[in-house]
Amino acid sequence: MVRGQRIANDGGLVRDWCLNGYGVARKSLWDVDADLKAGTLVELLQEFSPGGTGLQIVYPATQDQPKRVRLLIDRIAEAFSELGA
Repeated sequence: MVRGQRIANDGGLVRDWCLNGYGVARKSLWDVDADLKAGTLVELLQEFSPGGTGLQIVYPATQDQPKRVRLLIDRIAEAFSELGA
């Protein structure tokens, strides 16, 4: 079991810790792609990468989904599709 001395629920803070040499983290490529391209971070354990795992939208299951929720989900999917994600 791996245990660290730092715990956070703020992805930006975890990224900053990695950039400042405080350890390793499992991060989304969306969060660190520019850092990887710039060489300020390096990917470890590539063989364990989930690869092309898509973005997931999680919401409570209900029979009557509000129209605004469906519109938001559709817009998010459209935006990521335009980005080639």
